Amino acid sequence: MLHIPNYNLTQYDMHNLNGFGESIATYEAAKLMGRNLTFILSRSTLFGSGKYVQHWNGDGFSQWDYLFYTIPGIINFQMYGIPFVGDDICGLNGNATPELCARWMQLGSLYPFSRNHNGNESISQEPYAFPDYHYVLSSSIKTLNVRYQLLKFYYHLFVKEQGSGTIFRPLMWSFPNDDEALNYEAEFMLGDYLLAAPVVAQGNEVTNTTGLDFYIPQGGVFYDFYNQQRYTEGKYHQDVPFDSVVPLFVKAGKIVHIQDQKPVLRSRFLDNHFTLYIALDSNLYASGSILTINDYNNDENIIRNCLEGANCVTIIEAQGKFENNSFSISLKNTQEQKNTQFQEVVIDKVIIAGISTFGNYISKIVDISSNPFIINKDKQQYDININLQ
Repeated sequence: MLHIPNYNLTQYDMHNLNGFGESIATYEAAKLMGRNLTFILSRSTLFGSGKYVQHWNGDGFSQWDYLFYTIPGIINFQMYGIPFVGDDICGLNGNATPELCARWMQLGSLYPFSRNHNGNESISQEPYAFPDYHYVLSSSIKTLNVRYQLLKFYYHLFVKEQGSGTIFRPLMWSFPNDDEALNYEAEFMLGDYLLAAPVVAQGNEVTNTTGLDFYIPQGGVFYDFYNQQRYTEGKYHQDVPFDSVVPLFVKAGKIVHIQDQKPVLRSRFLDNHFTLYIALDSNLYASGSILTINDYNNDENIIRNCLEGANCVTIIEAQGKFENNSFSISLKNTQEQKNTQFQEVVIDKVIIAGISTFGNYISKIVDISSNPFIINKDKQQYDININLQ
């Protein structure tokens, strides 16, 4: 399709329409074959292609600057209406160093589409391909476990934000009045819940650490995803080991549902049991949402209960209060729409960050598996009492 003179069209105008047309044809063919929720990975896209296909950016080089470039690349495609996008983890062209590949695996674990992809001419770059640098494999295992913890939360973002928002966001979209946030281009938000501050620069091979300067935007309060440490607005510095995971923070006032690490190799083996990470704001309040389905692998189940006019998202709210020497928190789930479809979802643990006591902020992890909070259309409230003495 180089030139169509009778219609005054040039290859420049029509190039991406060719791939767009192929995407639609492939999508429709897959539906005729019974695949109603398709995974079609396309290199050629046009704005709006995300309705039919997924995309990956390539072919990047195994270099530090290309590691950083993947972040604005994914953000760009959010604006094009193609949210399910990723990049070639560890790079396609050239040879990845152990440190670069470890950092890329860490960042890549948070890509919407996460895949280590290599060229035929390059050295192997699987995490186990660096036996003299054990931190690559060790870090990859830890960081992919974090992805599996967040996998159903991530899936919920795609359902919740369809037609209304983006998944992978720069700080300026969530904090548009903060000029300083513009200087931290490597940081990004997952929905309006999680802030990630990945390492995208080479570190010190003697100490096996990298100095990371990161920023909490104006008016923001965040809690470390891993240890619940509280961070208020401002600039921070950490020495991040090569054998590490992506620094990740939960926004105050938000609830993130995660799953305990399980020895599974496929997402289809993840069950319907969750932990709620509750990051309280200054009013001891937080809210989030969760899908009210328990089978994410049945296409018909998702279509029937989440799409085509149905809704499978329920709101979860948490309100804390102090009374004498105890702290209590009340969990409440509210149907987002009157036609919300409910299948049993089980909450058997809560992580509560931001409990303020005499100017200090503490966190509590409470196992409620013996009497879990079962989210369904009948059970709408659950109370937890915590003795602070």
